[in-house]
Parts: sequence; C-alpha cells; structure tokens
Amino acid sequence: MPFVVALDRSADDPREFIERAAPTHPSVIDTEHVVAELYHIVNVPTMIWIDEKGRVCRPHDAQFGTDTFTAVTGKRSERIIGLFLCIFCASILVPLPMTNTVPGFAVAIASFGLMQKDGLMVIAGLTLGTAWVSGLVGAVMFGAVSLFG
Repeated sequence: MPFVVALDRSADDPREFIERAAPTHPSVIDTEHVVAELYHIVNVPTMIWIDEKGRVCRPHDAQFGTDTFTAVTGKRSERIIGLFLCIFCASILVPLPMTNTVPGFAVAIASFGLMQKDGLMVIAGLTLGTAWVSGLVGAVMFGAVSLFG
C-alpha cells in the first residue's frame, strides 16, 4: 500500500499540496525528519519500498510514486500479458530474416516492466510487440496475395 511522507519544517507547508492532490492513500507530514534519518533519504522526491518488518526491500528511486498503472501490472492482467508474450515468442519462430529482434525486445521490455511493476514499460513492450506482429502478419498476407492472386 502506498504511504506518502512529506519531509517539511512545519505541517502547514505541504498541506495545500496534499489536499489538492486528494490522495486515496495515507499521507503524513514528518517535521522531525525521522523517516529521512531511518531510511537515509537525501533526495526529494524519493520513493522507497519498505516491507512489513520495516526493511528497505528495493533501492531508493528518485521519482514520483504513482499507482496509475497498477491494473496493468496486477495479478488479474498477468494471464493476458502472458498471452501477448507467447504470441510475440511465436512470431520469433517465423523463418524470415530480421523477424526475431523486435519481438525479443518487446518481450524483454514488457518483462522488465512486470518485474519493476512499471505499467508504462509493460504498455510500451506490448505496444511494440503488437505493432511488430501486426506488421509481420500484414506483410505475410500481402506476400501471399501478391503470389497467389
């Protein structure tokens, strides 16, 4: 569950930004900078992943945290993404020159996105692979129509 901690001098400094964002997750203001001391935060904004025992389970990441694409990287979408990746892998088996690099990159990009829970990267991999497979199918169909009338 995301949990936002604002590191500020007073509680009033970030309040307007928190209220304007209207987050759906807990947001607190750490005026004593206890969290920064405990987890060695020197960069703002910093996103860290802390497990249930209070240990950092992923390195610091200097970016804005968001849950915008959790539907893409969640459990419900894994089978659909797996189907797309199988189609991309099947297109690698087509015995035509230069037909395996792009879908291989698409599989790698989508896989790295799944490992990092990065929805944009998953979408980028799926888009690249789908475009390539569509182009490959179109080229094969065009070739078949050209040859056989």
